[in-house]
Amino acid sequence: MLNYGHTRECITEYLKEENPAGAALMVDIDNFQILNETLGYFFGDQIISSVARILTKTFRQTDIIGRLGGDHFLVFMKGELSDELIEKKANEVCCEVRKIYCGETEHKVSVSIGITKLNAQEEDFEKVCERAQQALYCAKGKGKNFCQFYEKDMNAAETAYYIEVQ
Repeated sequence: MLNYGHTRECITEYLKEENPAGAALMVDIDNFQILNETLGYFFGDQIISSVARILTKTFRQTDIIGRLGGDHFLVFMKGELSDELIEKKANEVCCEVRKIYCGETEHKVSVSIGITKLNAQEEDFEKVCERAQQALYCAKGKGKNFCQFYEKDMNAAETAYYIEVQ
């Protein structure tokens, strides 16, 4: 699992290649602060480790997977990808995260995921992250445990496209 600096470096290098293609998925653990405070920081660390393992297991070795800090992760899937494949991978992550054991409590672990595909050669790391983060905030606004594709007008309900996790 890469840290923020190395994640940024790897993605920036990839974006310099001729005709880069791919998708960025920004992953955030829902209600992490509450889980941390209620179940304890040691358990919070275990949740972060479990999510990291799930991401590593779900995505290809050629994809870039990093922890941006706290409970935020970024996955950069390289190559030409269909929306269906991206949706499938995001859904797999959500389903696996919900299986994380929280002891005999009412707490459940879930994630929200903001997704953006590369759209042109003028891309840079900041633009990609900004769009993925906008989609992430929209997913969280829909009640969390959602995967949200970025749309130009994230505020318009009729254009927002989100995936209700199975």
